Amino acid sequence: MVVDSFSFTYAGATAPSLRDVSLRIGHGEFVVLAGANNAGKSTLCHALAGVIPHLLSGTVQGSVHICGNDAGALRVAELAKHLTLVMQKPEQQLSGVRFTVREEVAFALENRGVERAEMLQRVDAALCQTGLEALADHSPHHLSGGQLQRVMLAAAVAGNSPVLVLDEPTTFLDPAGEQEVLYLLRRLCDEGRTVILAGQRPDAMTAQADRIVVLHEGTVAMDGPPRQVLTSPHLREAGLNWSRYTRIAGLAHSHGLWRTGCTPAETDEQPLPVCLEETLEGLQHFANRRNEVCQPAHSVTAEETDMDARQDSAPIFEPSSEPRSEAATRRDAQIAAGITVGVATGPDAETSSANIKGIVLNGVCFEYGNGPQVLTDITLRIGGATQNGQGETIALLGHNGSGKSTLVRHFNGLLKPCKGTVQVNGLSTATQRIAQLAGHVALLFQNPDDQICKGTVLDEVALGPRNLGFAEDRVSELTRSALAAMDLAGRERSNPYDLGLSERKRLAIASILAMDTDIVVLDEPTAGLDPREIALLETAMRQLTTCGKSVVVISHDMDFVAENLSRAICLEAGHIRYQGPVSGLFADTPLLEQCGLLPPQTVRVATGCGMHLHTITPEGLVQRLLTESAKTPPR
Repeated sequence: MVVDSFSFTYAGATAPSLRDVSLRIGHGEFVVLAGANNAGKSTLCHALAGVIPHLLSGTVQGSVHICGNDAGALRVAELAKHLTLVMQKPEQQLSGVRFTVREEVAFALENRGVERAEMLQRVDAALCQTGLEALADHSPHHLSGGQLQRVMLAAAVAGNSPVLVLDEPTTFLDPAGEQEVLYLLRRLCDEGRTVILAGQRPDAMTAQADRIVVLHEGTVAMDGPPRQVLTSPHLREAGLNWSRYTRIAGLAHSHGLWRTGCTPAETDEQPLPVCLEETLEGLQHFANRRNEVCQPAHSVTAEETDMDARQDSAPIFEPSSEPRSEAATRRDAQIAAGITVGVATGPDAETSSANIKGIVLNGVCFEYGNGPQVLTDITLRIGGATQNGQGETIALLGHNGSGKSTLVRHFNGLLKPCKGTVQVNGLSTATQRIAQLAGHVALLFQNPDDQICKGTVLDEVALGPRNLGFAEDRVSELTRSALAAMDLAGRERSNPYDLGLSERKRLAIASILAMDTDIVVLDEPTAGLDPREIALLETAMRQLTTCGKSVVVISHDMDFVAENLSRAICLEAGHIRYQGPVSGLFADTPLLEQCGLLPPQTVRVATGCGMHLHTITPEGLVQRLLTESAKTPPR
């Protein structure tokens, strides 16, 4: 593939999305396109696939050649023989006319007239390669977001195109699934296919990628081997961050903890580490003592790291001035300590549980129609202030299809259990309307476009509080604060669909924040966000919990979970496999593997250094290393 001085400006736009981009991508290469949102990654993917200029209009300069053919001169149907595009949102590529996963994967091959015997062989092979054999006869419309991404990838693999262009194909995959897909793409490259993958987490692709191309404001800012790019001091200028491994090395060096001879330096002779093995090599004097001096210690929590030292802006919401009863305070303390609270059932349940704060599920089971059971005997408690008066931060984890999104739809009555009970602040979801429950629990969907329904950004954010009956001056206050929190101030009159996908994601988050509910549930809130946008979300979450509100987050980003959430609930095949501190979950390697999860990078380094404590942040880990070093100087 040859991109020569390519520039593109969308119709109606005042500035180009791509400016003078030149690239050469060789046969069998695995190239990652990285960069902050609005850097031009998706636009470049569309240009490579011929979507620009054939389907998206605008002003084009320069050229794109694919397998020796001018992409601008070929019809899209002809380009499809050379290249397959997997778009950012998998539901956009579903045919809508096929009833099973197998039929969906075969759809493009049918259109191309592939012989039936060959088609079946290629479909079966693609389903096997992408781990979809067990779902082959399921409806694609009943799959999770991550499973849908696998379906689209399987269709691309079955197409046998020499070039694959993938726009954020692993966004909704669980950590283990993401690694499986990356290994598959590497194998395809080794077999001669070319892969161009746009992604937000280039550090996750270090082992598989040949090159990383960083885009910034529509231009190529960096282009080189993964190590060279990911350890560059200029990475932050492009809106990206160093990996936790690299950050730990830099912090360790600044505190004199790095092994002599492995001094981090931004040179080819002494490069910064980009993987676990290299990080442990630099901390070898700690790794060598794995079974020696380091003793078990209590888990470092967010409160014990530098997170609380960060200076935040004024809270989005003011804490309620209404005094809490002694009984409620005592009950919350019991919940925080893990003491079971009884849940009343029967006709008197509403009255006896009226003072119970938070969400209480008791023996909940659920299935869609006559399908298999999705949730089995779920009993848990969500919400209520912790012992220090702050709200809970809860991670809901598990592999794709484990039941996470189905579970949170029970929290506000969108789904009703087939068996068992759900109570929200003492109200039964079986008898309360969703509109009533919405004043207690706000839910962010995985896909912001499933949520957005108004014609302007301002009206979208104001919709929730207005429907909840807030006075208009309070609606204005909540709307203004939520827009500022998500850095959307000044965009009030914009049409939501004139915004990019990540901006629409922030808009959906702002609309949830503006509802001012006791409990906020976020389904994959970091998916598709860049580091700056994730930092906005982290700040908003801290402000919510400071006001006594609880935040539940479904996420596959284990580093985000480790650094921002304190309690974990882990699902596997619709069953709760773990409830407890996040640090305790990350200490249980067999359970993580069972649930399709991987430990965060910081936890892997801590384990490699023989620390039984599972530290949350790079800063917290290095502080602990300093403490251990003072006890027993490095040898």
